[in-house]
Amino acid sequence: MPILSKNAKPIATKHRISFANTHFLCKYHNLIDEIPFILCNFASKVNDMIAEIKFKNMYSFKNETILSFEADKSEDMASYHVVELAPDVRLLKVAIVYGANASGKSNIVKVCDFIKSFITHTPLNKAEQVGVVPFLLNKTTPSQLSEFSISFYIVQDDKAVHYVYSASLDRAHVANESLIFYPSQQPATIFERTTENNVSAIKFGQKLKVSNAVKEEITLKCLPNMSVFSAYMQVNTSIKEIETVLNYLNERMMSAVTPMVSLNAFAEKSIKEEVAKDYILRYLQEADFNISNISTKEQETKKGMINYTLFQHKVSDQAGESNFYDFPEMFESDGTLRTFGMAAHIQHILRQNAFLAIDEVDNSLHPKLIEYIIERFLKESQQAQLLLTTHYDGLGCAKLYLIVKRLFDENDNMPGRDAFIELLRKNGLMVRLKRRRHYKTTDSRHHYRKYPNLIADVVPSRPNEIWVSDITYVETGEGVCYLSLITDTYSHKIVGWAVGPTLETIYPLEALKMALSAIDDATAKQLIHHSDRGCQYCSNEYVAELKRRGVSISMTQSGDPLENAVAERANGILKVEWLYKMAIATRNECRDVLERIIGFYNTERPHMSIGMQTPEEAHRQCGEQRRCWKNNYVMG
Repeated sequence: MPILSKNAKPIATKHRISFANTHFLCKYHNLIDEIPFILCNFASKVNDMIAEIKFKNMYSFKNETILSFEADKSEDMASYHVVELAPDVRLLKVAIVYGANASGKSNIVKVCDFIKSFITHTPLNKAEQVGVVPFLLNKTTPSQLSEFSISFYIVQDDKAVHYVYSASLDRAHVANESLIFYPSQQPATIFERTTENNVSAIKFGQKLKVSNAVKEEITLKCLPNMSVFSAYMQVNTSIKEIETVLNYLNERMMSAVTPMVSLNAFAEKSIKEEVAKDYILRYLQEADFNISNISTKEQETKKGMINYTLFQHKVSDQAGESNFYDFPEMFESDGTLRTFGMAAHIQHILRQNAFLAIDEVDNSLHPKLIEYIIERFLKESQQAQLLLTTHYDGLGCAKLYLIVKRLFDENDNMPGRDAFIELLRKNGLMVRLKRRRHYKTTDSRHHYRKYPNLIADVVPSRPNEIWVSDITYVETGEGVCYLSLITDTYSHKIVGWAVGPTLETIYPLEALKMALSAIDDATAKQLIHHSDRGCQYCSNEYVAELKRRGVSISMTQSGDPLENAVAERANGILKVEWLYKMAIATRNECRDVLERIIGFYNTERPHMSIGMQTPEEAHRQCGEQRRCWKNNYVMG
């Protein structure tokens, strides 16, 4: 299966990160560890929007990098995802950055957050550091200026006016700062600031109607380590041109959401407003959370009164009667609380027509919830923008394409799957996986009876016709665990599994009993169980359980993995797409991890070999499965 590349040569020139609504993949190289980003965009009449954020020598970005929200001229999916502010101004509502851990994608969010905080922060004195972080993996860049600019449109009198705010600064002072706008084709200056000998000098535009006294007061208030906006906020005056931009950058750019930020406080404040509370409740209910009400209560403690949130759950008993139970937030899952907080933020940016950056949107959220959040935002947003980052890139090209495609109602003009994969190939984003350490799991040197191969050239036409079994390994901090799997060859569903610290028969037998518990005796008597000739599958205990249920026994005749291909493939998917990327500390944690990823494998991951269905969907069908791979692609 082709996967997204994790290694590439660094580029020493300017980078442009574009989110085009049709050609929705482009490559970005990060200069820290040379890992590229895959950038998807899902670029509705709106008003004020960000067009471009440009930065240089900030965090992990040494060279100039441009984060562009400009859409191309294609009309594909434009009704949901592209905003046309003017005939030649087409901007995107949502952008998603895919990248591996430590690839630097979070630093894009940090840049956005720094710009917002720098604009309004007032230092205590001029000795306070600015807070900018330069590129540190170089001898010269730490002493050089960092640069950023943000380009945006504000609609005034039914006309989208283009503004550009820029600054060059280091940790001690702001060297240059400017705000320009385009009332026509030519730019006009609102202010231009320089710092010399640790003293700020500000030149205001000629079109500004402001007295010299006000100009002088703003200049005097402007310490070398603060923005002009921050100095302006301390002066009792109102300059329309500055006020308009300050309002947008201060109120329409929300503070970024990161995995380290608790969303509960914001959400608890939001539900005090009935409109916001109703929205959040509907949001949770439509996302399949069984929550009927949310409330806050006060509790007296030794340290004073504290507020806590109660989630009311609606549960139907066996008689069909509805019962309601209140649970404090400490009893709710991380996913529920994360969605609760996310709903509050989404409601706020929709109401305020704001911009919000969310780092690692997949943190504590099921992939289906992420799809729901994006799709709902696209449908409801008129004047809001989202920038999302995620590190979940293990789906492979065809699966990534399918999941992206499922986000939309209108996809007649979506690029075809093969064109999608070819686009990755042309951009050098395909790579072979490196070989990993191998642990032997099969020992066929034993005295037990070895059964013949009953499934050679047999193509299953229904579920529970042929099961295949295999054992693989999972590395943890406490040592290796051994995972026993039983997979249905028709649907590719993992019907039974068990994990243990040894290769003893008890674990494959536990997996077998799990699988057999889901079928009746009539089905079992029509079933073939296929495995390798390992001692576990030939053991007296394992064979006795198969015979007790009337299951026919089949085994490979050699050590060729192709004789047990479906089982090997299921093992490979779990390891390549999840386990190899995870650091599992303990064997107990290993069981929890496997339960989650096997659940995702069965119910969410589409397979090319079963017509891009999930195993759970295919397991409810009969008849020949439609395969979706070309000759030059491996099944997956």
